[in-house]
Amino acid sequence: LLVYSASLVHLNQLRFLAQNKEFLVISMVLTVGLFFLSNQLAYSHPLGIHAIQVVEKLSLFKRLSDGLTNFKGLGFALFEYLPITYFFILYLGLCLFRRGVGLTPHLGIIYLICLVFTIGVSLLVPVGTAGLIAGGKQWGARFLLILVPIISLMVVKELTLIRKTDKPILGYISLFIFSMLLLIGLHKNTYDGVVYLQKNHQGILPAIEFLKKQENTPIAISHQFVAQALEPGLGERRLFFKAEDRDQLVKLGAALVEQGQQKFTYICYPFSKCNIAQEKSDNFKFNKGTETFKIELSELGKFGKYPIYEAEIINQP
Repeated sequence: LLVYSASLVHLNQLRFLAQNKEFLVISMVLTVGLFFLSNQLAYSHPLGIHAIQVVEKLSLFKRLSDGLTNFKGLGFALFEYLPITYFFILYLGLCLFRRGVGLTPHLGIIYLICLVFTIGVSLLVPVGTAGLIAGGKQWGARFLLILVPIISLMVVKELTLIRKTDKPILGYISLFIFSMLLLIGLHKNTYDGVVYLQKNHQGILPAIEFLKKQENTPIAISHQFVAQALEPGLGERRLFFKAEDRDQLVKLGAALVEQGQQKFTYICYPFSKCNIAQEKSDNFKFNKGTETFKIELSELGKFGKYPIYEAEIINQP
């Protein structure tokens, strides 16, 4: 709506950037350059902390396979959360099959930029895990967020070009399609968004309330997504220890024994198999000096969507 309103009041008459292109180019180069420089100083790599994932050694086939998975996932998410993208594609088809509606060189370049950017992002970012698209838990495709204003501006421009053709009915149909897609997008990102947040909160609130009662108990988790969901709701800083296999759990148990801790809470991630909870306690034995210890897991139940266990470190006779 804001983009369309801006086009109606002719904000494109502000010609400063058009008359001073060198300022725009220099500012863009400096911005990107300073970004790379700050990453180099902080992380010893211009790509920053993300370089750990980007430059990891993967075979060409694996990179292309993950890229295709990311491209499909991000693409579907873009259309789902920004429905006016359909109009962006419909206009391209209209240019191919309808006389009087043309694809200007500038529009063609922008289409190419959007496609190349999406392909590049799909190849660079790590593939999604736990059934999620690239970028983890999110509302929409955050890696393609930069395309939202570009597509919005281009859709308004394309709608204006269609309405200027010698076929008024085509303009009315296009306006109707644009309006429907806009309403669908508003419904998706307002009503559906609120419902999603409420449903998501209902799934984590019982676990948060349980952890608030366990103030001095260490917390171990099977997946980092558990901590990302629960920690912000605790209202105080709590440490979460990731222990996704037997060795990590035993290592945590040994460290807790040194601190005089005999119990801790273990939380499983509900969307992947929790192998530790299915193993026998005899598999969690370890030695500390001359003493032998064993970790026993007792199921406390399911709090919201999270299975929670009480882990007790027992000194074996």
